[in-house]
Amino acid sequence: MKKPEASRPKLKWRFKLHKVYLLISVFLILTMPILFLSFPIPSTSSFISLVHAQESSLEVYLDPDGTSLLRDIYWGVLYPSQSVMKTMYVKNLGTTEESLSLATDNWSPPKTQTYLSLTWDYDGSKLDTNEIRKTTLILSVSPDIEDITDFSFDIHIATEFTEPTPAPTPTPFGVDEYIEGEDAHYINEFMVVVVDSEASGGKYVWGPEGSDPDDEGLLRYSVEIEDAETYRVWLRTYWTSGGGNSFSVNFDVIPVDSDLVGNDATYGVWHWVSKDFELADGIQDLIIRDREDGSKLDRIFITNDLTVTPF
Repeated sequence: MKKPEASRPKLKWRFKLHKVYLLISVFLILTMPILFLSFPIPSTSSFISLVHAQESSLEVYLDPDGTSLLRDIYWGVLYPSQSVMKTMYVKNLGTTEESLSLATDNWSPPKTQTYLSLTWDYDGSKLDTNEIRKTTLILSVSPDIEDITDFSFDIHIATEFTEPTPAPTPTPFGVDEYIEGEDAHYINEFMVVVVDSEASGGKYVWGPEGSDPDDEGLLRYSVEIEDAETYRVWLRTYWTSGGGNSFSVNFDVIPVDSDLVGNDATYGVWHWVSKDFELADGIQDLIIRDREDGSKLDRIFITNDLTVTPF
């Protein structure tokens, strides 16, 4: 095979089946120019083949009508800190309604899992028989990716009949404690957790640029407020530009644009921004909305001591 340009090596995906699993094998080849911090991860292509499970089966299509089987995916050129989304349409060909689950394994080399993460926007609801469901895969690249010349990993999409289980009651966070952004009690499909060594706990959460045009990304944190008084909510944030430099924040109600925190001009570094709230005592939901795509959240600190500045 003729070798492509160094900046655009190709790679192949292969699907394998494990009884009730649709197994996608992803083989990637990366070329990383030396001495450049913003190097491109080369372009990729994918080959997919499917085999059905015994009682419930899946098919994957390019179109919502289920007329064109998905056989190849082109990811384009990837960069550190970038997230790329690809849409597919999954059809339940089985005789019962089914839930789907996504998992990855067989990362090679193993440390690749530190730098790449794959998620999707599937909301957990069951697919009816013959239903075609639009789903989006999101491949996120850490800004710290290094020393990777080639890698592979497998993706499992499981189809199984499951009985619903009640969601556990979350243990609320307290005031005057640091809360990691990725530890939200609820993260919807528009928000993505990304590995980053410069973030507290090695991760942050954000709405990737261009992924949430209607600003629907939500994070919820159950917080126990001990005394009714003024509290300051601090967010450790990272702004990429003036088009991604704020969140909307409120308690117990979905924030609107006017509930903004941030909107400052400190770009390219992690820094703290804050907003004051008059809160009643008791357990309340801190709700953070993705007001602008590209805004990154690392940590949260809530205090009634208005003289304290978190670190």
